[in-house]
Amino acid sequence: MARVSIRFRTRGSPSSAALKNSPQPAKIELFSRFVDSGRQTQAGTGTSIGSVQGQLSLQNGRVVFVCDPATLAKMSDDFVKAVDDSRQQRPPPTRSLGLQLESPDFTGLDPLADPPRLLLPPNPNNLSHLEVLAELTVAGQLEAPRESNDILDVPLRPAFDFPVPVQKKDALADVGPPPGPILLASNDPSFVPGPGSIRDKVKAQNQKRNQDTSPETNPGGNFIPFHVVSAATRPPFSLDHGFLDDGNGGIDESKRVSPTAGDFASKAKWVLILSGAQLLRDDLKDATDAYEHFLDADGTDFVFSYERFAKQDRTGAHIVESAIDDVRSAAIELNDPRGGNHYVIQSDAIPAGAVDKKGKLLNPRYGYPGTENWQKAIGAHVVWIEADVTTGVDRKVGGQTFVIKMTMHAEDRYNFNPGNEDIATGVADAENGRFELTGLGQEFTTLATLTRTISFTLPTGPTQLRAVPPGQIVSAPNRQ
Repeated sequence: MARVSIRFRTRGSPSSAALKNSPQPAKIELFSRFVDSGRQTQAGTGTSIGSVQGQLSLQNGRVVFVCDPATLAKMSDDFVKAVDDSRQQRPPPTRSLGLQLESPDFTGLDPLADPPRLLLPPNPNNLSHLEVLAELTVAGQLEAPRESNDILDVPLRPAFDFPVPVQKKDALADVGPPPGPILLASNDPSFVPGPGSIRDKVKAQNQKRNQDTSPETNPGGNFIPFHVVSAATRPPFSLDHGFLDDGNGGIDESKRVSPTAGDFASKAKWVLILSGAQLLRDDLKDATDAYEHFLDADGTDFVFSYERFAKQDRTGAHIVESAIDDVRSAAIELNDPRGGNHYVIQSDAIPAGAVDKKGKLLNPRYGYPGTENWQKAIGAHVVWIEADVTTGVDRKVGGQTFVIKMTMHAEDRYNFNPGNEDIATGVADAENGRFELTGLGQEFTTLATLTRTISFTLPTGPTQLRAVPPGQIVSAPNRQ
């Protein structure tokens, strides 16, 4: 999926229809054209591919565009319809455009929602560059024509100079979703094939598509111990290095090799498969984002949204529920009512999704993702929890008050492991693990945090440590 980011800049035009602190109806229409190289001239005015509507105003010298939620929803619906309609085109389109509407210029967006996507027209000549033009209309007046705006250049070929394999006659958009190109990610020895392995259970899930195999209710399991600290710090735990691992948790530099022509051809194939998955499998967005980052081969940390995981996957929701229950119980247990009203607690590393040799979860309260997207994006991972606890006395009822500011950290390493294979296709991890050895792909650390504030008053009398106190309030940060 090609991507562009849109920002505003002001030029001080006296004829502008934009007004200070007075929102005006506005529209940004996008146009695309394919060219041989970036910044090519005389390439035509482009083909309209969609528009964003809302209200625009000037606030403190800055342009603010408030997106219309109904319009954004319609864009998503139009994209799905366009993909379906494209099956009848010859040649059919095979790429989509992800639209990043950057904050603070754009507001009214749900940060947990996928970016708007637009289907690009066919590229029959297989030109190497996409150019995106934008046109701004304010209050019915053309404010900034496409030729006066910055032209957004998107290269469509891999960074290396090697021909992309010719696509078969029936294009990706014509034959339906690919079988599942994203291989297993990170630190998951439990996926080695065998009786009772998570891999065998998840393979059936992959075949069903868009289903969640997580338990309907929060499963039983052990509560996590905490301890009081002066300041929270990341607990010690190790993550493997996939095909470069030296057997002791380090990297064996002697395993690195120079890429061959066959390696470049293999990567070109996987780039093409990835493009098909990004076009046709919206439900795998987080998985394809992670795999794309692996193929980018820059090795930088990759931040994902645990909020999205908790929203889209029941296991994610159960993990958050478990963390809230565990940190609340620990805060009550470690509280000393005789002295002080503030303390910091933290847990050790919690292996979410870890299993024993028989494939049984070590702690079902911190389970394995139940949706294909999150199985492939993060799979088994490590979390640890810290909390700032403040206590007091509710003079009206005589009970003790608690305000717990919890932060849950998640970490993993995305790579491929010897002996593992893809859930859906059975393709050996070695095919992508080879990219780690040649540098055409690079492992990276995935990171996420999630915060909650838990407040309640503990009734007087005997305390049931694991019971949810009456009137407990759990609040999340403002997601808008």
